[in-house]
Amino acid sequence: MNNFTALERVMGDALLRNNIFFDEQVYTKTELGFYIFDYVVYGDACKIVVECDGPHHEDPYRMLLDSKRDFWSIQNGVQSVLRFSMFEIYLSVDKCIDKIIQEIKTLDSVLANDKERMIIVAKEKEAIRLKKATRSYSLYSNLRVKVWTDKELELKKKQEEKAIKRFMRNSDTSLSHTFISAEKNEAILDNQTKSKPEDEITDMIPVHEREILEILRKLPLIEKKLLWFIVQRSNKDGISIYNGSPKSIEYLCGRKLLIRNNLYTGEGLSLFVLPGSPYLLRILLRWKKK
Repeated sequence: MNNFTALERVMGDALLRNNIFFDEQVYTKTELGFYIFDYVVYGDACKIVVECDGPHHEDPYRMLLDSKRDFWSIQNGVQSVLRFSMFEIYLSVDKCIDKIIQEIKTLDSVLANDKERMIIVAKEKEAIRLKKATRSYSLYSNLRVKVWTDKELELKKKQEEKAIKRFMRNSDTSLSHTFISAEKNEAILDNQTKSKPEDEITDMIPVHEREILEILRKLPLIEKKLLWFIVQRSNKDGISIYNGSPKSIEYLCGRKLLIRNNLYTGEGLSLFVLPGSPYLLRILLRWKKK
């Protein structure tokens, strides 16, 4: 319960709202170790694993591991595995739910005469109900929610605006190793990345992401600074909360380097950072940590 990602929280909330019976972060022992499923949803005669996949699941090796995991699941009591990408969940979680409901209906119809399986599923569901009833249980019980007063929110916003301005004045060095200078149109690398020539950086990302890299290289310096500021505040799923004005990111949004998450209702703007470029984003996030 202590490791929910933002994706899983969105999915969990949608499952609750649609009265779908489920268990979450399900620990499952295997012959060689264990798996932890994001969610297992139940019908009358079926159970389905639901996975919320961040950008790192697009890595070919990770896709192979996921396929092996899904195959093991089907062989060991699960009737179906549904995987949803970050964009499917954030942009159209209701469609994800529709797919889950349809899968439950289809499998329950097929397995309607399998009384033994229905008994097994009913026992598992009862065990989950008991687990949730016999302890202080909440889907998001690990979260400590800070309730901000209007005064605190205003102060927080001003502090963020000051941080943005300070970063924009002083971030030339940070940016030099992240994006290629538009003025010189060649690799400008500082202390942390002198060993990474331009060709090597290009080779680290898929062909279709190299177009995005070229767009980054040609950005005006002020836009490079702003984008790097947002990248530095991104989580591993490529989501960043930005407290600046919507107008300040219009240029970057217009070039599809940022996309606003319209489902977000909290303070600031929720942004998808470099959507469709998970490999490039991963490189930038690694540099962020250095």
